[in-house]
Parts: sequence; structure tokens; C-alpha cells
Amino acid sequence: MSRTLHHTLLGAVVLQAQEAESARLTTWNVIDGQQRLTTLQLLADATCAIFAQSGLSKQASQLEGLTRNSESFIEEDESPLKVRHLNNDHDAFLEVMTAEPPIDHFDLKHHETRIVHAHRYFTTAVTQWLGNPGTDGFAARAKELARVLLDDLQLVTIELKASENSQEIFETLNDRGTPLTAADLTRNFVFQRLEAEGGDTKKAYREDWRFEARFWTKEVSVGRYLVSRSSLFFNQWLISRTGDEISPQSTFTRFKGYVEFTDGHKMVDLLAVIKYQASLNEAWTEASLRPDGNLDAVEMAFHRMNAAGIELPMLWLHEPGKDLPQNVVNAVIRVTESWVIRRATPSAHRLGSRPHSRRGYPCKL
Repeated sequence: MSRTLHHTLLGAVVLQAQEAESARLTTWNVIDGQQRLTTLQLLADATCAIFAQSGLSKQASQLEGLTRNSESFIEEDESPLKVRHLNNDHDAFLEVMTAEPPIDHFDLKHHETRIVHAHRYFTTAVTQWLGNPGTDGFAARAKELARVLLDDLQLVTIELKASENSQEIFETLNDRGTPLTAADLTRNFVFQRLEAEGGDTKKAYREDWRFEARFWTKEVSVGRYLVSRSSLFFNQWLISRTGDEISPQSTFTRFKGYVEFTDGHKMVDLLAVIKYQASLNEAWTEASLRPDGNLDAVEMAFHRMNAAGIELPMLWLHEPGKDLPQNVVNAVIRVTESWVIRRATPSAHRLGSRPHSRRGYPCKL
């Protein structure tokens, strides 16, 4: 029987070795390829659970080796999983990957997460393809699927030493593939820098990095571009800090340059400022979107600018340590709003058309 092979390019996965703490297992940080590795792990685990439930213990044991380390290398109370998430997906990934078959996905604590949705999808797709365990060809199809996952599925990996600069590799690959958002690139840079400074990256991600929440991943229109709120925030944060006009495409490059070429910027200190100002920005935005209630000057400015389709960076008025009096803040906002509206209105009238909304990045004031 002839077999047709279909090749799909997954792209290179970039791994960086951690400083060795033990000779038992080599530990790697995933620099690029987190989503691909996570997806493949979910597929392998869902298939393994189906095999185990169907009595195919040999194939189940083989696939288990793709997702779990040998028990002899696992410390007490340590996760057996080969891929371990450190971010918001940690709990959902651990729960679904360690659930005993048959898995009731809707009974899981994190059943509404995308991680569990993906595992459930693979469970359904593999089950439908294999057919019922008692039907002809089930065992043959299961054996073939196991062989494909074990032998035919191959990844290209770029393995870096602990001392190598992984950020340069990450940025180069991003230029050649599907572009990441400015916030994605910034996140990687921030935590690479924080780790190099000896900071607690796990604690920082858990307590200080706000930008994985749904509010920040939502895309908003900026001129002719759609960008995530997190990317827009970093753009406005830089405008407020530098006083320069910065295009959406330049956000990460300018952020990196700002950190690297400005004296005295420790990432742990910058991250605290970013967290504080991101909290303000989120509160202002949410208040401005409420259908009723009293708004202060900044919230009202956000409401008006949102209605007009304009973005204004207010963060420079609320720089930690600046402590401007509220009457000064209110006066600056009034002047800024007046300037923006007067600048926009005459151009629309000269064109002989009704004023229209156009969301864009602010000019330097």
C-alpha cells in the first residue's frame, strides 16, 4: 500500500538552556514557539487519553513519553509534564494535561479557557477519525496515528546556550514570520532584561505584567491599523516619556532603544511604573465606556476622545513622582481637547464634508 506524505512547515522553535542546577534533566526556556509546542502537547495528550480509554495501553504508553518525564527524574510534588507554563495558562494546562481519562472537559475547573477548548477539540477530532473501538480498522488507524506522532512529526529547534543573546534571535525570526504585536516583543524583551538583572521573573509576570488580560488583548482601531490595547498603551507610554511622535510599527524598536540607551533604567523599576500607569489607563478607559455615572476630567476626556475616534496620551500627567495639582491637570486637559478639536474641525469644513471620526495617533504637543 502506497503512502502519500504531506509536509507542513511548523517553523523553528527557539530554546535556550538554563543554567544547570542538576544533571538529571536538561531544562530549556522556550524563547519562540510556545503556541506550537503547547498545541502539539495538547494533541499528544488527548490522543494518549483516547488510547488509554480504549485499552490500547502500548500506544498510550508510547505517547505518554511525548508529554511526561520519566518518574525516576521527577522530584516529590513536581509536575511530570515536559512543557510547563509560567503564565496565565499554567493552571488550565496543568489541569487538563494531568486529568485521568475519560476526561469530562466540562467538569474541569478551567473548562472555559482556550487551553481546555483546544484539548476538547483534539479529543473530538481524533475520536471521530478513529471510529468506535469495536469497528474494523480501529486498531490499525490508532497504530498509524501513534507512528505519525512519534516518528513523522518533526520540529526544527534552534538551541541557544544560556550565555547567548536570545532576544536578537527572537526579533530576527519575527521579521521573517507572522509578525508579533509590539506588546509581544516588548514582553519578551522585558523579561529577558529582568532575568539578566537577577530579578524574579515568575513573580513579576504573576504580579506586575497586566497585559495578558482580555481588556489588553482586545484590538482597537488606530487610523488604518488594528492594534491590541496593550500595543497602543506602550506606544502612548513612549510618547509621554519621550515627547516624540512614534508610529505603531516603531513602538517596540523605540521601547528597546529607550531602555538600552537611557542611563539608570533598571527593568524592575520601569516595570513598576508601567504597572502603575497601565492600571490608571485601564481604569480611565473602563470608566469612559460606562453608560452613566460621574466622570472626572481625565475620564471625561477619554470618553470624548473615544467618541471622536482619537487617542491622546494622558500618562505624562500622571508620572509617578510628578504629583501635579488637580487644577493643573484639568487645565492641561481642557487646552489639549480644545487644540485637538479646533485642529480637526476646520479641515473637515474646508473639504466641504461633514466632520467625521478618524482614530489616529496624536501629534506632538
